Amino acid sequence: MIRIAKRIILLAFFLIGIFVSKAQNTDLKGVILNDTTLSGIHYYYFDKHSYLIDTLYGVNYDVFMTHYYDNSRIPNEHFYQGLSTLGSDSKDLIFHLDNIFDYKRQTNTFLPYIFTPSNVKYFQNRKAYTHLTYSNSLSGRQYFNVNFAKNLYKRLNLQLGYLVNYADGEFDNSQVMNQFFNTSLNYVSPKGRYYVTLAFVHNRAYVLQNGGIENDSVFRSKEYSSLGSYPVNLEQGWSKWKTSDYTFNQSFRLSKDTNNANKIFNAGAIVHSFTFSRYTRLYNDENKTIKDSLGENIARNSLFWTNDIYSKKSEIFIPISIGMNIDYLDFNDSLYNSSFMLYSPEFNLGLRTKNFLYKFSGAYTFSSSDYDGNGFWDMYLQMNLSKQKNIFVFADLLYQDKQADYIFSHYLTEQYAWDNDLDKTKSTKISIGASFFDNFSIEARFFDVKKLYFFDSDLNLHTTDSKIFQTLLKNDMLLGKFRLKGTYALQYTEDKDYRLHLPLFLLRQTVDYSFTMFMGKLHSNVGIDLNYYTKYSADAYNPQTGMFVWQNNEKIGNYLYADAYMNINIDRFCLFIMLQHPYAGLINHDYFSTPLYPAEGFTFRYGFTWKLVG
Repeated sequence: MIRIAKRIILLAFFLIGIFVSKAQNTDLKGVILNDTTLSGIHYYYFDKHSYLIDTLYGVNYDVFMTHYYDNSRIPNEHFYQGLSTLGSDSKDLIFHLDNIFDYKRQTNTFLPYIFTPSNVKYFQNRKAYTHLTYSNSLSGRQYFNVNFAKNLYKRLNLQLGYLVNYADGEFDNSQVMNQFFNTSLNYVSPKGRYYVTLAFVHNRAYVLQNGGIENDSVFRSKEYSSLGSYPVNLEQGWSKWKTSDYTFNQSFRLSKDTNNANKIFNAGAIVHSFTFSRYTRLYNDENKTIKDSLGENIARNSLFWTNDIYSKKSEIFIPISIGMNIDYLDFNDSLYNSSFMLYSPEFNLGLRTKNFLYKFSGAYTFSSSDYDGNGFWDMYLQMNLSKQKNIFVFADLLYQDKQADYIFSHYLTEQYAWDNDLDKTKSTKISIGASFFDNFSIEARFFDVKKLYFFDSDLNLHTTDSKIFQTLLKNDMLLGKFRLKGTYALQYTEDKDYRLHLPLFLLRQTVDYSFTMFMGKLHSNVGIDLNYYTKYSADAYNPQTGMFVWQNNEKIGNYLYADAYMNINIDRFCLFIMLQHPYAGLINHDYFSTPLYPAEGFTFRYGFTWKLVG
């Protein structure tokens, strides 16, 4: 296997060398290619606090991004600790505070391919638009995504989306199948006074969990001849997620006058949204007589007024939004369910000039349940230091009270049961930072968290007070034909009970070289993705709950992952080849993504993305 891997690596880099040697001297204006046939295709996302027609995005394509088929690997602020198979359960390694309106039945677990209503694109286009993405690997890890948008009648648009991710892991009983379907309708009136959106999102995620190998040492010492022969903790353990989201949004602008750009106030708009979400997780293994289930049903009805519409050019403007959120929560597990009604007034107000922005927002929840008294207030300040508005400093102060996630307070299944009366988690966040030319930013954060709840590996509940210090550096810049995009994070915790484990240093950096061929008709780039974090006692994975839990016996990290890739673009067709973790096992066997879960070895991946207009 190692010999074959070496030959593939040598062949791939030989081909890359040929392409580079034949590259023309045509300069690229960045790496985002413009296509006039795409100029009439736009999309927007829903935001209840702003008027959506001011947030249109134009469709283009970035050759640099072609090889990022996996959402968890895109360079951004998130670093994921996960299981061995891509697309399976994962956890963010950058500490953050959850919004008080994030009512999760299951905490701290993410699936990179699960979609939510916030991911839905609402298209406004006259020509039909299709976006295809496909990738595969020699080990059979397939990914396919298609997105179709079409204008049905004047400004009434339909969008359909389908995604499937299939990953067959190197270890026995390690498999993932994620599917996502989305459809949406949206209409915008001719003068943009009224818009309405309807969306349906459905996810089905299936993970065949091997439970990890029985002991890390058998992997590190290479005691077995093949990866499939390593003994695992569970013979037949699987989990299945099903989610469905129904969304209805509408907004009506009260004023007919669209020339109020210089006014401090305007009549604003009424923004209404209704969402209903269903979430279920089933878990089963050979030792259980019934399946453990976790689920929730959440209905939210929100009504807001906002005047933050078309005054982007005003010298002085006071943006305001105020409204009410009404939430119905229903939590259930294998043997019990409970429901709650929550009423949460929320406001946002501020002051905006050409070089200054101040925002103050807050919310408070009224309820007859433990959620009564949930609330937050947030102050944000931003100052532009240049007339071009591309150099600015900012500061943010956030305080919130939030009831612990429901799984900490109640759980009743075949093997585990508890009913806890818990205090609220009280959190303060202070951050300051600066951004330069949209190419580089630095931010320092401080968190003071009281009553932070954790499970250990035996599902015993613990609480701790923690202080977390963070520094984040982000870069996205062009240096000639080189592009750098990445995130660096430094985290330090003061935790008297040592319950919060975070890696001290993390980096995710891509270095990319762009060139053209055949008189500029073919655009290509070659590059390398680097991922690293320092050694630390990472959270273990608990298959029964699907959560990551505290442990203090095993450490992972201090291992550099590197992927090499090449992207080739002709018109709106982009092809990529990629060598993932090409040196797996050549140096040592310390590459674990989670204790007891070794990361995948070498993979040769290939794929394409294709935009069609007609």
